[in-house]
Amino acid sequence: MGWSPVAIYQLITRINIPRETLPGASHPTGSPGVFTVHHLNSSRSRRVLWFLEELGVPYEIVRYQQQSSMLAPPELRAIHPLGKSPVVTDNGNTVAESGAIVEYIVGTYADI
Repeated sequence: MGWSPVAIYQLITRINIPRETLPGASHPTGSPGVFTVHHLNSSRSRRVLWFLEELGVPYEIVRYQQQSSMLAPPELRAIHPLGKSPVVTDNGNTVAESGAIVEYIVGTYADI
């Protein structure tokens, strides 16, 4: 029996991966056709990265730093108008919020 997206989400919300263990390479904008995680420092994108690693889904990371005003930088707001993170882009799709991202990954990459 497989895991439901809700069970997976409940599991990964309890995991805290230290920032220094985050895999992947930075790229200023993300590559077309590549699953890209837009990571804002101090965000929940670590959950998404852990899940991608567990499934073996290839990805890249674009890292952003919050401004001194605690707002997301303009580059991230260009991808998500509210500057939310995590947000992912994949084959023309943009998905925000870790629970929705997990459901998207399961629906898109479950056979990998």
